[in-house]
Amino acid sequence: DTRRWRFGLRLLMNIRQHDAALTPGASATEQGSHTFARGSSSLTAQNAPAAKNQQDHPSDALPMISVVIPCYNAERWLGATLRSVLAQDWPRLEIIVVDDGSSDRSAELVRTQFPSVTLVQQKNSGVAAARNNGIANAKGDWIAFVDADDIWLPGKLHAQWQALTLQPGGR
Repeated sequence: DTRRWRFGLRLLMNIRQHDAALTPGASATEQGSHTFARGSSSLTAQNAPAAKNQQDHPSDALPMISVVIPCYNAERWLGATLRSVLAQDWPRLEIIVVDDGSSDRSAELVRTQFPSVTLVQQKNSGVAAARNNGIANAKGDWIAFVDADDIWLPGKLHAQWQALTLQPGGR
């Protein structure tokens, strides 16, 4: 099923379906991915469903989400991006930065200032290859993408998860 629903800044993908579907060097889009999330163009931060707090969702009931951040010469913005992801109130979170052959100090920034973040380095191969490499290294049940120059609003993952669980047939 190649249906796509838009919500928030990036799409969530079920890693278990993607592992078998992706071939080396091809992006999720090129593979007819099972990307999904719910929403519409009229859904904004002001009228989005309220994020649930952790008392509403026990930690063991929520899946682990792996956040994949492809990075190429993004030292200037990467710290703010990582802080916005680390500020999410999601209890089971893995963060993976895939450095796509940067010539700046992006990798060093991750190593020194964000030791809890997994750093994967590769020769410059493009953003699709970096995302696929991130998926290959992810341990989570779900994948969320954020670009190295984007910032997530607080509660983004809970709002997206809530919208997904309300979608009939969402998986």
